Amino acid sequence: MSLLLIATTAHAEEAAKNEPPQAEPATRIWLELQRSGDAASMQPQPLSGPAMERVHKRYLKGFEHPQPLYYKHDESISSK
Repeated sequence: MSLLLIATTAHAEEAAKNEPPQAEPATRIWLELQRSGDAASMQPQPLSGPAMERVHKRYLKGFEHPQPLYYKHDESISSK
């Protein structure tokens, strides 16, 4: 019986390593709010020409390297 439990636990741990981490409920709520635009300002907020140019350059620079499917979380980092 204990050998089966150890094998099942090892399989579950291995499966968890291969899955991207799930967002916390509060994070999901914020992401949905951002996606829906329900809390967006009704006032246009344009950027100046030079600021918009810098934003566009930074956006294009983001395509110079492949993006990972998800980022690994380092458990050793403290969020204090």
